[in-house]
Amino acid sequence: MIQTVIFDMDGVIVDTEPVHHYAYHQHFKQLNIEVTSEMYASFTGNSTRNIFQKLKEQFSWTRVKLIKNTFSKIFAYTVFAEPDSVFNIYGIDSYEKLKSIYDDGVGTSIKDPSNGLYRFVAYHIMPVKKVLEELYPEPMMTLCPNTLLDFDLENESLKYPADPYSNYVKCWNYWKSFASSTFVLNRGTTTANTPGYIEFDYENKDNVAINGVYHELKQLLDINEHGENGPLRLQKRLRFDVWSFIPEVTNNRMRKYSNSADYRTYFPQGYLSNVTFAEGCTLDYEYFQRYIWLYSDFMMVNGWYDFTITTPPIPAGTWEIRYEWNVNNNGVVLSQVFFDDEIQVVPYINKQGCAVNYYGWKHDMTTLAGNEEAIVQNDREMRNLGMMKAPLSAISQYYNAGRYDVSFLRKIVCTKTFDKMQRHTLRIKGLASALMGIDFIEFVPVDKIATEDKW
Repeated sequence: MIQTVIFDMDGVIVDTEPVHHYAYHQHFKQLNIEVTSEMYASFTGNSTRNIFQKLKEQFSWTRVKLIKNTFSKIFAYTVFAEPDSVFNIYGIDSYEKLKSIYDDGVGTSIKDPSNGLYRFVAYHIMPVKKVLEELYPEPMMTLCPNTLLDFDLENESLKYPADPYSNYVKCWNYWKSFASSTFVLNRGTTTANTPGYIEFDYENKDNVAINGVYHELKQLLDINEHGENGPLRLQKRLRFDVWSFIPEVTNNRMRKYSNSADYRTYFPQGYLSNVTFAEGCTLDYEYFQRYIWLYSDFMMVNGWYDFTITTPPIPAGTWEIRYEWNVNNNGVVLSQVFFDDEIQVVPYINKQGCAVNYYGWKHDMTTLAGNEEAIVQNDREMRNLGMMKAPLSAISQYYNAGRYDVSFLRKIVCTKTFDKMQRHTLRIKGLASALMGIDFIEFVPVDKIATEDKW
């Protein structure tokens, strides 16, 4: 039988205030905010919820999230499936027939990733959940090792707004404003109903499954025809939003796809499969309405930043490698870049104003008055310094095209030749404590550089 009950309001028996003070200020440091003694004193007696509500109001946040449990992850998938009617066209009417065609005997069993049947099935699956309107024109990884699926629009001219300088519509909203039936997968040809042309079945898309969605196709998705060794259809500029190939972010409802509230998510060490970062810095996902970037979000690393991104698989060939970054530091900070663990360039300056003062950035429409010859010359001068303007297709703050925003630059990392399709690493290291924001990574075939447009 209970004889005595002691009800302890925090602080009566044990003075926990110093512990709270330490824990809160460690978190403030992670969030890169400065909370004064006066402000902290005003929190006394408030619940944690009320304290963070005050912080959100003070620092103009709408939502901030800290992932605490490294093992708390949800994985979902997107499957591209041929119905029986499509398989029958290719003479496949049973599993045994499918196995007889694709099981090449390689590996220990059909569960071996090197086996032909395994690769055929895995090539139909992406490790992220995406409804059709979220399949932007860009390559995406599959569960089949070292392969990409390429999404595109049937009509190339529909990809971008005609007038990016005055068009306030984000490019990905512009893309998905067209009928979904114009989307094609792994386009090896521009002619419908011919080998290499794979179209989504618009009437059978976005089918919900327990752990993802599946979309039906009108033609057979054959890895032997499209996926191996860097097919010609992928010998073009490959631009990857840094968050598009990180499944922990895409699948755990962290990405934003609309004009909703500003949002941040901070990650612990070891949470992300394709990104690592050193002790002494923080890494977070950021979405801001006013700073829109390629797909509305970007990666921000704060502190003595030192982080490594493992890229999607890149086909064989010779490529120029770049990434887009945000110029956002008040002090002079040098950044060192590594590719596949090799130092590529001398440290470059990351400082507000460096685009104009160090790299010769000039506005196409104002400073250069729209003079195409002067614009080309300015682009050439910046390339000589290892920099480029942001693309027109990345809409930046205040809804201007990224190319017209002095806060955004593309860093030319190096030119590399790959003899096979495989993944690579990009490492960026700050030589002082600062911020580094990165939006996308792109690989451009060297024979396309001369004719590459401003998009």
